[in-house]
Amino acid sequence: MHPFKDYSFSWWQLGLLKFSMIAAGVLITVYFPGWFLTDMAVILLWIIFVVPIIYLAIIGLKQIKE
Repeated sequence: MHPFKDYSFSWWQLGLLKFSMIAAGVLITVYFPGWFLTDMAVILLWIIFVVPIIYLAIIGLKQIKE
């Protein structure tokens, strides 16, 4: 296993990563008092953040093992 091996993502995978990072940024701001989001929106943002990260981690680990 070579953790520093070169690998690449397609354009839509990077878009998924960016979308997930935006959700993470919103989640961080949710925990400050006075924000407008409901509990359901927080759950949705966590899903939007976690699912793509897991997917991209699996893809990245598969490419590292090759």
